[in-house]
Amino acid sequence: MQVEERLEKLSVVPQAHPSYYMLHKYWGRKPHNLLDEYIELFTKKGDTVLDPFMGSGGVPIESNKLERKAIGIDLNPMACFITETTLLADIDYDDLRQKFEDIIDSIPEDVIDLTYTTGEDGNDWLIDNAVWEEGKLVRIKYYKDTTRIIKDADEADIARAKLAKEVLKKYEDLGYISYPKDKIMDYVKRSGKEHINELFTERNLLIAAFVITGINKINDKKIRDTLLLVFCSALPNFSSMIPADKKTVNGKSGWQISKFWVPKVHAEKNAINTLRMRLEKIIKGKQDVE
Repeated sequence: MQVEERLEKLSVVPQAHPSYYMLHKYWGRKPHNLLDEYIELFTKKGDTVLDPFMGSGGVPIESNKLERKAIGIDLNPMACFITETTLLADIDYDDLRQKFEDIIDSIPEDVIDLTYTTGEDGNDWLIDNAVWEEGKLVRIKYYKDTTRIIKDADEADIARAKLAKEVLKKYEDLGYISYPKDKIMDYVKRSGKEHINELFTERNLLIAAFVITGINKINDKKIRDTLLLVFCSALPNFSSMIPADKKTVNGKSGWQISKFWVPKVHAEKNAINTLRMRLEKIIKGKQDVE
């Protein structure tokens, strides 16, 4: 069939993004099946496909899947990183998981202790989610074995949250960790937050600082870059930018506006749990694109 005839008959219904498009948020992604149709229509196996404005790499990724050679160009280094890391092959996923768990195991005990709450039974349980209102910790949901329990934040919970600020300063002063304190640009600033580190609770900032420090020490570039993708794609999910439901102690849909902001009532998700979930999603996405 001639190209003109195929074009006349071509009617593509956009499909939901596949798992490998969900490795990292990126605005303006085009449906993968639409890209597939155009690549198959205008090229054949072994051809070279050029996308000079590739964004998060839809065209290079789909070209690679369809056995075309792909060249992608973008001014945004994050776009290049997402694309290159999505296409990284021959990764030992068991090693990837182990390296991640090694990093978590290396986090000091006094930092991990901050992620627990004391239940009615007097035992400490891992916090799943918390709600802050007007800068105050008000509600907590925690795991008791396999059961999730909701409670109002008590004095001990509030003290733990305040202690995180002291612990953060201690490890920063010791030189164990560092984290960005860049000023938020005016055109994306909202809600009175002036610096990027203010978009996280001290507790989650601590976890993030130790995790990124551990990732940067990994020698294997493929493992290191994949864990960097896990890390940066998870950041919004355990930031303070997620609106919260006080009743259910759940986070609502985030990124409701294109600003860096902290809602008056916001969620504080468990950073380690969030990172683990992102790790598994990224492994699934990368396996699907191989």
